[in-house]
Amino acid sequence: MTASQPSELDLETAYELLAHPYRQQLLRSVAPDERRSVAALVDEIAARECSDSVGELDHSVRQRIEIELVHDHLPRLDHHGVVDYDHESKEVVLTAPIDQNRADGDETDVFGEAGNANESAAAAAILERMIDV
Repeated sequence: MTASQPSELDLETAYELLAHPYRQQLLRSVAPDERRSVAALVDEIAARECSDSVGELDHSVRQRIEIELVHDHLPRLDHHGVVDYDHESKEVVLTAPIDQNRADGDETDVFGEAGNANESAAAAAILERMIDV
């Protein structure tokens, strides 16, 4: 993996990066400078999507999610400097800083919707620090 410097994003790009639930879950699941395997991220996303325990998930669900992560979501986030994704080792490192004060706050998510505000605030905080305002 190469250490990439997060670049500034325009607001439209930041919202586009947060538009897909897999990318939101991925950003919530990885702490800054923590190495995570694609397999672990697939398991977390699949378990959340299917509301099942990881051991009971269908292989086809995992495979579909892995294909989407590896061919779309991870390269997209890597391209914008939000994560450092090494396709050979299948490891992901969050490279964008998180504002922990915002991430721990009790507020609505980036789209103004109620729900698990702590989780969505963490993902939003990652990208907000990169937005060129």
